[in-house]
Amino acid sequence: MRSLCPNLYAIGPLHTHHRARLGTSHATFSNSLWEEDKSCLAWLDAQPLKSVIFVSIGSLAVMTKDQLLEFWHGLVNSGKLFLWVRQHGSIAGDITESQIPVELLEGTRKRGCIVGWAPQEEVNSRFVGEVWKLGLDMKDTCDRVIVEKMIKELMEERKDEFMGRANQMSKLARKSVSEGGSSFCNLDRLMEDIRVMSLQASKS
Repeated sequence: MRSLCPNLYAIGPLHTHHRARLGTSHATFSNSLWEEDKSCLAWLDAQPLKSVIFVSIGSLAVMTKDQLLEFWHGLVNSGKLFLWVRQHGSIAGDITESQIPVELLEGTRKRGCIVGWAPQEEVNSRFVGEVWKLGLDMKDTCDRVIVEKMIKELMEERKDEFMGRANQMSKLARKSVSEGGSSFCNLDRLMEDIRVMSLQASKS
């Protein structure tokens, strides 16, 4: 690939770069195109460590009301804490609170947090499920029994397996953005190339 495109710059993950270079523990910027609801961060901080499942419908997917309620039942029935990113406009048609079963509202009040968009690194579900193996891709399934089963598989039966992979990925990310790491060096190379091109342009 580099022989065809010599100027490739693999510089992610960007949020980790920001913390590493500025020496801060919390990112103060976002690379998201969507407005983030950061109220979920306080909610997350109040939950036990490694106890929350993150659920994202994505920025383009649209669910019907029936699919939404079926999926929601699966989340609540799992009995697990959940952070659900459900973007405005992701539901076909309007749904009012009076149309939502009371058990879903009560279960969410006790164990859930729903936001329109959360601070996150934007990734494709295929990478999460099939390449990095850090989560499960539900393949557009909206059956409450299957949703509940997959959540319990992730949070109980295979929790150690997924946590091990997540920890390894975290270590690799931190190493890559540390001084001398591949991402760190690529970002420096990108900035230097931009500087050189700017100088050349100013002389022409």
